[in-house]
Amino acid sequence: MTMQQMFLGYGAVQNDVHFAVTHGTSPYVTVYPFDNGFGTKIADPSTLPAGNAKAVAFSPNKKYIAVTHETSPYVSVYNWSNNGFGAKVSDPSPALGDSPQEVRWSPDGNVIAFGQNGSNGTVAFYAWTGSGFGSKYTSPTENDINQCYAIRWTPSGDYVLIGGTKDSGGSKPVAAYAWDNSSGFGSRYQPGTGPTDRVTCINFHPDGDYVVVTQTGASIFCRTYPWTSNNQFGSNISAPSGKWNDDAEQAQWTYAGNDIAFCGAGSPYVAVWPWSSGSYGTKYSNPSSLPSGFSYGLGIAPDDSAVIVGSTFGDKMQGYPFTSGSGLGTKYANPSTLPANNCRKADMA
Repeated sequence: MTMQQMFLGYGAVQNDVHFAVTHGTSPYVTVYPFDNGFGTKIADPSTLPAGNAKAVAFSPNKKYIAVTHETSPYVSVYNWSNNGFGAKVSDPSPALGDSPQEVRWSPDGNVIAFGQNGSNGTVAFYAWTGSGFGSKYTSPTENDINQCYAIRWTPSGDYVLIGGTKDSGGSKPVAAYAWDNSSGFGSRYQPGTGPTDRVTCINFHPDGDYVVVTQTGASIFCRTYPWTSNNQFGSNISAPSGKWNDDAEQAQWTYAGNDIAFCGAGSPYVAVWPWSSGSYGTKYSNPSSLPSGFSYGLGIAPDDSAVIVGSTFGDKMQGYPFTSGSGLGTKYANPSTLPANNCRKADMA
């Protein structure tokens, strides 16, 4: 276990690793144990999510798993253990708005956040009491975002970043807010050179000194910024060479911080670049067996030994061994039971 993993809460979780992915048909969320390959699919929860699922996230201590979906109550949170799904937690009050596209826990696990359709508010943040939903925070008043697809706290938890689609008067579809668990949202900050299209993912380097923002739009792919708590966004770093000319959906650094993986709409659908001293290296070779198509979900094993994607076609899910300095290896065998439908967002912990 790396220091980064302990910092992110992995020191408190059980030893088993799981990959969770959402999809559009019943059972709406599928979870597999993972140990140098996929294990037998975990039994479905006794109370399924209410409809087409969009996003999933384990809590930092891995005692809960949250799934957003298009049908009321729009989120289902379950107790979780190595044995799988436990009882569903009571729904939040006040209720979420419709079509939540994102769910994210704060690094300390004391807040759970949702990105949703702008007609019902762009975001909804709730205190998490350790066993269920607490009070809802007041949402920020300054917001250039119409629909929220991405939320991410800094590893230290003192800022939270929100991204999505620009509203009619918006200039940049990403913003950072100072954050305090007691008072909620503080001052807002935006990068000098912002994303130009819908933001799909925000993620931080494990050390908290860089942030990557992926987006739709063939010519942009991502923006990567230095980050400090004093100055927030630094100047945009050059995008990685060898990127595909289509949407990027997810990005994640390895826990050691020496490499960064992307998935998205264009072939090869998943790719990994070395990362060193604030710059991208030369892309690792593509795997010999590519994902089946458009990849929405991305997970990296906590020990950095594997990269997994969920995609929209074919076998819908692909996992690859990963070695820093060498790249992606031969695709793992598919699990005996594949996800029931096209995969959306994923989480691995």
